[in-house]
Amino acid sequence: MIVTVTKGRKYKGEHRYTLTFSAPPDRTFGPYDFAEAGKELYVAALLPRMDARNLVLDAFANGSATAECGS
Repeated sequence: MIVTVTKGRKYKGEHRYTLTFSAPPDRTFGPYDFAEAGKELYVAALLPRMDARNLVLDAFANGSATAECGS
């Protein structure tokens, strides 16, 4: 499964993130704040906590980030 994290606009001073999973096809979840996005990637995509955090940080820096996960 492939997951894409996309940085959205700010809400109450903090950026929001949406998560798009390849399975089920093109399902988008969110918007989440930074901590929620990392937790959701850890739980739903089975990414290790540091990988989930780094993926959200990459999305913050670049606008979006994609990773392949084990689930």
